[in-house]
Amino acid sequence: MFEDPKTGKPMLLGKVSIDELKQEPFKGWYYNEFYSYELDNELLEAISEPNQYNYELFLGTWCGDSRREVPRLEKIFIELGIDFNKLTIITVDRDKVSPDNEQEGKDIRYVPTPVSYTHLRAHETRGNLVCRLLL
Repeated sequence: MFEDPKTGKPMLLGKVSIDELKQEPFKGWYYNEFYSYELDNELLEAISEPNQYNYELFLGTWCGDSRREVPRLEKIFIELGIDFNKLTIITVDRDKVSPDNEQEGKDIRYVPTPVSYTHLRAHETRGNLVCRLLL
């Protein structure tokens, strides 16, 4: 865990698991958003074969948008039956940089930013498919 230089509060940096976001000091906002979010089932039904993709999710634990949208995205993934082994979560600092520079070449300007890839063409980005459709 790192200290946010702007606020002095704890923040995560680098690759993390979804479970790390559900621990102190993050679990309060995480569970609040997760349980209060109501799924749009009509929209979910319009998504076919979500498991054909691998996903990267860039977020900042310091960011209000990430705190709101990431728990909702987990709920969507659960409802769609997406295998969480297909999800890589990367936390970034306020400059949108991770310790291992996973953001390079991905044009991460805002967080959260989900990026999806097909199994067959892992080098080609599919953009923010899930985010644009559901959030």
